[in-house]
Amino acid sequence: MIHVSAILVNAACVTVVQALAIFSLSPEEYGKFSLAYILYAAGVSLVHAVVCDAWQRSTRQRIVSSWGQYSGALVSLVAVVTVPMCVLLASLGFGWSSLWIGFAVFANLCRLGTRYHAVANDEHRYVVPADALGLITTVATFYAMIHFTGPFQSVVVSWALGGLVALLASRPLRFRRRALRQWAICNAASIKALGRDAVLVDATAIGVPLLMSPFLGPVNFGIYRSMSSTAIPVRLVLNPLRPKLMTQPPGYFFERSRFFLVLMTAVLFGATVWLTLSVVAKGGLFAGGVLAALSAFALPAAVYVSASFVSSLFYISNRSHLSNRSLGVVGLVQLALVVGLPIGGFLIGGLPALIVAFALTSVLHACIHCLAAFNHARG
Repeated sequence: MIHVSAILVNAACVTVVQALAIFSLSPEEYGKFSLAYILYAAGVSLVHAVVCDAWQRSTRQRIVSSWGQYSGALVSLVAVVTVPMCVLLASLGFGWSSLWIGFAVFANLCRLGTRYHAVANDEHRYVVPADALGLITTVATFYAMIHFTGPFQSVVVSWALGGLVALLASRPLRFRRRALRQWAICNAASIKALGRDAVLVDATAIGVPLLMSPFLGPVNFGIYRSMSSTAIPVRLVLNPLRPKLMTQPPGYFFERSRFFLVLMTAVLFGATVWLTLSVVAKGGLFAGGVLAALSAFALPAAVYVSASFVSSLFYISNRSHLSNRSLGVVGLVQLALVVGLPIGGFLIGGLPALIVAFALTSVLHACIHCLAAFNHARG
């Protein structure tokens, strides 16, 4: 089982770049960073669907894959994702930063896949040391560079170098020709189920914000996307546990004491975000930054974070257990909600209504995933 120290170190490693960005960048710069991070998030979703979660799901079906097959597919997939991403960012005016972001995406996606495999197999020597080195490198690079260059450049370079150091401390990757094609053939059933779900989820979490960005403008888009960053506490807990959460039986979280603990943890996360943003607002802290702008929406942010914890927990479990059809139905319902509510809110009342609708959408997502998991466990 994963120790608390391992969870905390990985949580800090995964979220430190977002934390540095939200505390140091202006709303306009944060909007620019968010566009890059949304593309990275799409890569995370793809790696989970095609490699990590597919491997876990296939293993339960007695389809065994070697480290060479797993890591070869991982490297090939990440390379396919990274190259067009760099081209797109360069075309959007990111300049040389597009190369640093591409470097960061490649290193961190590869590290994501290697860590997932190590945690699932209890190979602890590849977990905490790599996370710790990556965290130290990211923070040290940022504070070393901030004295010589702007905050945005400091964030993206520290993101890249931290990911590289963590990857070098991981289990060595093995590149094989045609590895991705062979992997897709061997794990076709799992990839098909998870891939369809990933497309629907990405359309909700990534496609809609990208679609709305031209209408919001850089400043409002930065505030809107910073709302998602308030869920950092959720990722602090769930990201390191993902490989183990997927192995739990369907009804595991519906045992009375566990379900109560899930709800209380969700409330605690929301209360922490509300208190933090309230202090920022009352104290006039981080004036001119995106965090100060977001503090006007402390209550919707708290609701969003609490609901995100519940929905994320049951979403991870559902990806392991639900049938292909059930995953597809849940994804379609999510897509309809995230398209209808936030866009409708924005058209009716601008940014404030958009943020409230975004929080309400997260509550409905939590209810949907919880209900789907409950029905599967009961059936």
